[in-house]
Amino acid sequence: MSNDAQPLGERYIAVQESTEFGDLRRTFRGFVFPVTAFFLAWYFLYVLLSMFAPGFMGTKVLGNINIGLLLGLGQFVTTFAITIIYIRWAGRVFDPAAEALAEQVGAHEGQQQQAQRDHRGAVAAEAPQLAQEGGIYVLKGPYVEITGSPAVGGSSFTPPS
Repeated sequence: MSNDAQPLGERYIAVQESTEFGDLRRTFRGFVFPVTAFFLAWYFLYVLLSMFAPGFMGTKVLGNINIGLLLGLGQFVTTFAITIIYIRWAGRVFDPAAEALAEQVGAHEGQQQQAQRDHRGAVAAEAPQLAQEGGIYVLKGPYVEITGSPAVGGSSFTPPS
């Protein structure tokens, strides 16, 4: 483990043990657990009704539309509603608190993450590129160039000059 990793690990542990992180986790669980329990209860009610009350689920409401179909479509509506409610709640309550906690962790992580993104971008820029030139495939990279023709089945290796 490098010298930089040890203080970083200690810092993460300190954040995890902080009261701010505990409050953030409690806030998240206070929203997610009840909503999840509601949705699971609603889903299992639908499944149990379809298994044990087929007469009720088959009751026609309008034409060929029955209660089972409406409750099934209600599952989709509920899923989208929960998603929208969560996005609004997170933007209003959870995300600002998480961002404040992230600022307390320090700008050092932000600089590290930017350096990692820069490194990945540089590596991607150096990645070999595949092109087709007149029916011949050419794989060009900073350290190698490989050409090949699928019709002939041969290939050649050319070190870049």
